[in-house]
Formats: sequence, C-alpha cells, structure tokens
Amino acid sequence: MAMAVVMGCAFFMGAMGRKWFFLQFLGSLSGMLLYKVFVWGISSMGFEVLHLAGDRISATMSSRGVLWGQAILMMQKKPILGFGPMHFANIPNSYAAHPHQSLLQWVSEWGVPSAILMAMMVIFSIYSMVKHSKILIKENDPNAPLYFCLSTALFSSLVQSQVDGVFVIPYTQFWIVLILGWLISVHFQTVGGKNNQSKYFKIHVFWIHGILFAVVLMLFSVFIYEAPRTYAGYNLLLESGMKRYEPRFWLHGVIGQSGK
Repeated sequence: MAMAVVMGCAFFMGAMGRKWFFLQFLGSLSGMLLYKVFVWGISSMGFEVLHLAGDRISATMSSRGVLWGQAILMMQKKPILGFGPMHFANIPNSYAAHPHQSLLQWVSEWGVPSAILMAMMVIFSIYSMVKHSKILIKENDPNAPLYFCLSTALFSSLVQSQVDGVFVIPYTQFWIVLILGWLISVHFQTVGGKNNQSKYFKIHVFWIHGILFAVVLMLFSVFIYEAPRTYAGYNLLLESGMKRYEPRFWLHGVIGQSGK
C-alpha cells in the first residue's frame, strides 16, 4: 500500500518519476510471477506448503482500532506533555506495545504541541525533498536518480508508518536511519558544492568524541547488564510454552535458537 501511494505520487513528477514508477511496477509483477513459480510450482510437485500468505489475508484492522483508541485516550488524558517516550508500552494491553501509527504514538507519548511541531517539520522536509529533486532533475545532475530513489524510499516508510510500527522496530529502524543519512549526505553534496559541505559538516572534535563515548557506554550497558537478564527472561518464556508472535525478537528477547 505504501509503495502504491508513492508510485502514484512519483508518476506525476516528470520523466524520471514515470521511469521510476514503471521500474517499480515491473518489479511488483516480477515478484508476483516468482511467487507463482516457486510457491505454486513447489506445491504442484507434491510438496506441502504451510502458512501461505494468501491464507492469512483479511479485511480486518488486526486490532489496530483498539491500539489507536488507547493512543487517543492517552492524548486526552495528557495532551500537553504526553506520557513520555515509549510509555505506550507501559500500559498493558493484549495486542502490542505500540499503536502501529507513528503520529498517534508521538501524540500519546510526547503531547499535542510536540506532535504539531514534528508534523510541520515532516511536511517541510517532504516539500524540500520534492523541490530539490526537481532542481537536480532539471539540471541533469548525476546524483538526481540516487536522490530521487532515496527520497521515495523514505517517503514510502513514512506512509507505511501510518498503519504499522516501522519507526519502532529495530530492523526497519536500521534501514530508515541508513537511508536518511545517505539522503542527507547527497543533499548537502548537491547544495552549494564543497564550500557548503564544509559549512554543514565541520563538527568540533569534542562533539565527535562525546557521541562515540555515549555509544560505547550504551553498548557496555546493553551487553553487561541487559543481555544476561534478557536471556534469562527468554528461557522463562520458553518454559512457559508461549510461542505467540514468533519470531518477533523484540518481544521474546533474542532472535532465537535452533531446535526451539
């Protein structure tokens, strides 16, 4: 759904946007063809295929309505400052630790004023990306295709975050940060040349050392204090027989072990 929305927007962004649209469209068709060949082909050869994705298609919201309602209730109770970062997970429910909607999560945890400011920043960033992308395309800049692809990837993640938790899941967080950092680098490389790069990226060595120290401290805390307790909790989970939501390692503590 997110890719379909972004593809629809890209189609109206000139020749490069239409070219990107058709590439993504062909990629989707290829994926469906491979699905037919491998999944249906294997089943037709006498092998049994379990848990087909098509068997799990439904028209329900997968309890998202309950989660969104909890976020709205939290916003009503503390509209100014919210409940605090990641405190949605501190309120027990039977479904998930986040509302599967980025704006509602921000409103419930950081408050309405902060959410409005964040929304304004996001809208301005999207406007800047679209404007800069058009400039690069018009000037035939060699970085234009890369900038366009990174922008659409980031925008599709933003669209997906309206119905999913891509901003709070570690795996997708990694890719979003990687794409965002790459996009920022390309952006400043194409704005004002080398002089502008030195202006924006000339950071005092003190701050670099401070950031590295914070990262090392965090890793030390995770591996020395958190990891042993997490592993013990995972063993208790196995002993209890709970296997719900596997293999979501952020719920169970670790990715998993063979034979378990």
